[in-house]
Amino acid sequence: AEAEAELESGVSTAVATVASSDAPKSKRQSKKLAKPPAKILKPLNQALNDFDMIKEGDRVLLGLSGGKDSLAMLHLLLYVKSRFPPGYFTLACATVDPGTEAFNPRPLIPYVRSLGVEYHYLDEKIMAMAERHMTGDSICAFCARMKRGALYSCCRAHGYNKLVLAQHLDDCVESFLMSTMYNGAVRTMKAKYVIDEGDVEVIRPAVYLREKSLRDFSYDAGLPVINENCPACFEAPKERNHIKKLLAREESVFPSLYSSMRNALTPLFDPAAVDVLTMIRENIDRRNGWNARRVAQRLEAVRQGKCEKGRKDIAAEEHEKTWGENEGDLPEGVDVGVDLSRASEAQLLEELNRRRRERVRKTGGKEGATVGSRLNDVELDADLTEKQMFCTADGCAREP
Repeated sequence: AEAEAELESGVSTAVATVASSDAPKSKRQSKKLAKPPAKILKPLNQALNDFDMIKEGDRVLLGLSGGKDSLAMLHLLLYVKSRFPPGYFTLACATVDPGTEAFNPRPLIPYVRSLGVEYHYLDEKIMAMAERHMTGDSICAFCARMKRGALYSCCRAHGYNKLVLAQHLDDCVESFLMSTMYNGAVRTMKAKYVIDEGDVEVIRPAVYLREKSLRDFSYDAGLPVINENCPACFEAPKERNHIKKLLAREESVFPSLYSSMRNALTPLFDPAAVDVLTMIRENIDRRNGWNARRVAQRLEAVRQGKCEKGRKDIAAEEHEKTWGENEGDLPEGVDVGVDLSRASEAQLLEELNRRRRERVRKTGGKEGATVGSRLNDVELDADLTEKQMFCTADGCAREP
């Protein structure tokens, strides 16, 4: 009843804001804060420093689902905040309620308020929107995009410039292997990146932390973990479960597996690394012409109705259209077919910046996205590759 009353007094029907992070904490509230162990704090602080995630004056919003990872991240950030001078950065939380009976995050409202943290409860009714607007997508990917869009909107409405997500090292390693093995792309989740509209920076302070460390901390501290019971989530892509088992088996043989993977993936946590790798791949494709012919043949087959259009075909059409419209607008001195192996540092930087501008154009720049359409966040789209399935409570099937 208390939670319902809090929602009714919120700033709108979709958002309830409770408690102020600047309010003084009582001794009772302080006792609710769980002190993280050193084995968690060391890699957390290293990630914060390595990628310069939090600066003075930042307004930070944590995406709080109520799971073990995000609740652990809340207490980690509260501890980090307590070690800085007062007012060094602002911390708040936001929870997206998708409007399904299988997941009820409302108990988080009084809990977060008891910690003295500013809290935004976003009642989005995503399941109802999926019934009306979802086309050509899976319920998992649709829900993930809508949740992220709600968090971005909350950041803009309340002036937060940093969005914290609680993905950890296990998530990054699994995403890397899935991307490499199933999609032929060397990439993983980024430790820090700015979304294409340029007004919100996404950070993942737990990229050096193991899942079991966060889990043990959450349960040892007695945090009120809320488990999500969405039927579609029970039919998660089998590839990820396979990768988890593969990694567990290899870790039993090589105990330092995740430490080695962390060292190997550290450069890929920076978006610039993927941009450079993409440039090299495209440069090779232009030299041999094989990939261009393959894509052209595929698009022609789709136009003739010989095969169904898939997500990669749509991306290829957008790329073809973008190059056709903008090839004559390249900066002076930049060659479309520049040989990266012989390019100067200035040419490489100019080519990298040009490709980033092209990426923003392809995702629509700062135009507002319609319900269910792609967000202006290519990193999110890439992270959701594994969820491009048509998932229902009856099962999942990959798109053609």
